[in-house]
Amino acid sequence: MIARPGLGPRCLLVGFTMFVIMTSATVPSALYALWAKAYGFGPLTVTVIFSIYVAGVVFGLMGLGGWSDALGRRPMLVAAVAACALSDIGYLFSRNLAMLIIARLVSGLATGLIAGTATATMVDLAPPNLRVRASMTALACNMGGLTAGPVLGGVFAEYGVKPMHLVYAVHLILLAVVVAVPLFAVPPRARNREARLRPIGLMVPPEVRAEFWPAAMGGGLGFAVGGLLNAVAGLYLGHLAGIHNPFLAGLMVAPCFGLIALGQLLSPRLPERSRLPLCCAGLIFSLVLIMVALAFTQTALLVISGLVVGISTGLAIGHGMASINTHCPAEHRGATNSTFFAVMYVGLSVPVIGAGIAMQQIGLRAGGEIFSAVVGVIIVGIGVVLLAGMGRPVARPTPVLIQPPLPRLPAGIRVVSAPGPRTPVS
Repeated sequence: MIARPGLGPRCLLVGFTMFVIMTSATVPSALYALWAKAYGFGPLTVTVIFSIYVAGVVFGLMGLGGWSDALGRRPMLVAAVAACALSDIGYLFSRNLAMLIIARLVSGLATGLIAGTATATMVDLAPPNLRVRASMTALACNMGGLTAGPVLGGVFAEYGVKPMHLVYAVHLILLAVVVAVPLFAVPPRARNREARLRPIGLMVPPEVRAEFWPAAMGGGLGFAVGGLLNAVAGLYLGHLAGIHNPFLAGLMVAPCFGLIALGQLLSPRLPERSRLPLCCAGLIFSLVLIMVALAFTQTALLVISGLVVGISTGLAIGHGMASINTHCPAEHRGATNSTFFAVMYVGLSVPVIGAGIAMQQIGLRAGGEIFSAVVGVIIVGIGVVLLAGMGRPVARPTPVLIQPPLPRLPAGIRVVSAPGPRTPVS
């Protein structure tokens, strides 16, 4: 029996580093209700804090995400670990809303730095025939960290001392373990002197453009729904269900992110042209469940909606990531991965703020229902566009072979073609 080739320990160590950093991103899911009570704010401030994190993510992705293509993967991975450590220190010593907002912003920056850079690093370290597996493993590490965060935060918030702070002291210890990974697992690379250190903008090479935008929009809408659950799960339990348990709030959110990883694993097993329509259908179904759950205070339906959101979002992300890391030129891989995540996080931020304003003005129940209805209409529109384009073939630019011009001959010299082989006469 021939053993299957693996990604190698260096690639997996980079994935573990991303897992640890992404864990810190969702620890607050179990702490929002505690912060709201301690600092005296409501649902709107919760969603604004969540969106401040998203602003940090987008800046890390769009402003600095392409720097790993120029400076090398190693220094940007070290910068991501350092930013995450700074955010943990900010949470650990936060005593007011302003400090909390700053810590959340730096946490988003760490997420933005690690998301695109670590994915591109793992693809670089993997054998050429395992690049798709490397990108899928990177996404599993990303979503696995997001899944572990709410559970970790909930355990410390419910059963530990200093519920709003101790979890970050423990996370700092984990960061101290992984800080050496970029230095020893990632080989140094000379700086690309031709590349300029500037915001990447929307880096979408022609080779992946056909799959990139539909997948990014589908993933962004999934992030919008998942982000709403992430931000208000604790408030829902406390205000509507009468349950004051941060651990349960974390458990409500965690499966949503975990099943994103499952959805991206299922994506390659489905026909390519059915992945995004299935994503849209799943998101619409999940929004219906959210509306019913809020109307009748059915916590079980809210949990089920999170499961459906996770799988549906994973289908879109898996489709986009496989295309990027298979067809994208290596010199643009880091920037393109960063752009992909940035588009999804932008899709997450704006709707969640709108939902927070609605919930602040008309209440948690009615605001959540209105948000679900509006997002559902948008998803239906995108689904119609996807179905209309399913019959069109995916066109990729084909390389053009440019031959050097023939040398000029002096005047008066003629080029006579050599005679071909003579055919024998019978």
